[in-house]
Amino acid sequence: MRNCCVRVAQLDRASDYGSEGRGFESFHARIIRPEIILRLIYIKRSQGRLNIWLPKHPVSLVDNDMDEEVQKESQIFGYQKGCIKIMDRKIIDQITDIVGADYIKEGEPLCNHSTIKIGGMAKIFAEVTDEDKLLKLLTYLRQNNIAHMVIGNASNLLFDDEGYDGVIICTDVKDEKISEVLFFDTKSTSQEELDSLRINADINILRQEYDQIMIVGCGARLSSMVNAAKQRALGNLEFASGIPGTVGGAVAMNAGAYGNEIKDFIIGAFVIDKANNYLYKNTDELNLSYRNSAVQKEGLVCAKAVFGLNLKPEEEINNKIKELNQKRRDKQPLDYPSCGSAFKRPEGAFAAQLIDEAGLKGFKVGDMQISEKHAGFMINIGNGNSKDAKELLKQVQEKVYENCGINLEPEIKIIDTH
Repeated sequence: MRNCCVRVAQLDRASDYGSEGRGFESFHARIIRPEIILRLIYIKRSQGRLNIWLPKHPVSLVDNDMDEEVQKESQIFGYQKGCIKIMDRKIIDQITDIVGADYIKEGEPLCNHSTIKIGGMAKIFAEVTDEDKLLKLLTYLRQNNIAHMVIGNASNLLFDDEGYDGVIICTDVKDEKISEVLFFDTKSTSQEELDSLRINADINILRQEYDQIMIVGCGARLSSMVNAAKQRALGNLEFASGIPGTVGGAVAMNAGAYGNEIKDFIIGAFVIDKANNYLYKNTDELNLSYRNSAVQKEGLVCAKAVFGLNLKPEEEINNKIKELNQKRRDKQPLDYPSCGSAFKRPEGAFAAQLIDEAGLKGFKVGDMQISEKHAGFMINIGNGNSKDAKELLKQVQEKVYENCGINLEPEIKIIDTH
């Protein structure tokens, strides 16, 4: 492979960086801003991709005259509009200081963190183990204008094949405070104790409606939350037992199934707003509606949620969970990777029915397919990718509209590269 440009501000010998420099070819870049001092960068072809490695001090690299091959294949660092963005090592070190060395990865494949098994590499993948770290990391990234997004189990997210050119903050961390579940008996909890928890509610009203309140970290899986309640013979949230998401995402989406939604039993939630304020919002302030909420509309991040539960016979709770899980097994394509329901329910109709009536069951683009078992699901039947997934969604929308004049809105969240 040939070198791309020859004008450089500074060159360092490969030997300066030890044995790691061996076997790499040099890449020289033209300086656009004279204050930037570039060092020697190495490129190595690996499985059809050019991996760019800056040994000591990564800096932003801008060059509009780069070789077309590099422009096309350097997606590992998110090439865009004449710029290969290489994250400054100081930024990575700062993120590491916040989350801990065991909870940060560079170049992490997002397909490993998505239920549909699609997605390129995230530049930085950081797991947060408690809400303080979540707040600190969000504050740092926002103050430094670093692209980022918060995910849980990514059960309704479609990542791009090119990955994400920024920081993915993952809250789906087991056995940590971010996924902690706490219970408080409404009869024995005083108003002062409720106030100390920063829950803005009247304990007397809560006593009339619920036997216990449950405070759940945003990273808790819904199945774990329901199981924790079941072990205490507490019901109301059985409908959520088979939804493969986390509490934070469920609140943001007002997740629901089989006649119930999160809004039916939520008391309030602790959120982080765009100004990095940690706030409590009650149900009215959360403005929960069909697959929407103030969390989405106002760009909030849910840190934990508060639910109301009632005592029920444990056998009744178990039977309800078994019944709903059997319905899922019977009707949904659980053997294939998916993002759950591909489209929102249009007013007065059902998306799956409209897709079926348009003759689209089994319709495919590449390895992405509309399930033959349930037309509301888009499944990955092999090596599906985001390009084919987006095309499939687009064609389904067009064909359904042609057939019945109804526009389907995706329930799947499509994530851009930055």
